[in-house]
Amino acid sequence: MDMLLTWGEVFTVVLTGLVIVFAALIILIAVVWTYGKIFTAVNKNKQDKQKPGQTQTADSPTSTQTSQSETSVQADTSGIPQSVIAAITAAVAAFTDGKGVVTGIAVKKPRKTGKRRSTEWGYAGTVASMKRTGW
Repeated sequence: MDMLLTWGEVFTVVLTGLVIVFAALIILIAVVWTYGKIFTAVNKNKQDKQKPGQTQTADSPTSTQTSQSETSVQADTSGIPQSVIAAITAAVAAFTDGKGVVTGIAVKKPRKTGKRRSTEWGYAGTVASMKRTGW
């Protein structure tokens, strides 16, 4: 049973496959684009609902004054000395070439890891690997 396909059949199969693949890609692109438009509209509606209550008068401080006062209040209530905050801010500025912004500093306790993550098998593999490399 020697069944050979003709060139016309091969061309038909290849063309059908390409059409199906590209049609599926176009449909996926359309679905993702539609979701993007829907979520953009939903987020815009949420922002529009929040804006009317946030009117700014001439007597209210500007946003930079508000952020600076909030930062100083946070620093004063956390108990961190101002010199430490200045040092951290200077380090961030030096590391990011002056483009970094420190908006607040919080003291967090380290998390307890609990049980060791590596198993005995992992430890044995590490030891075997070190022996092979000459450690």
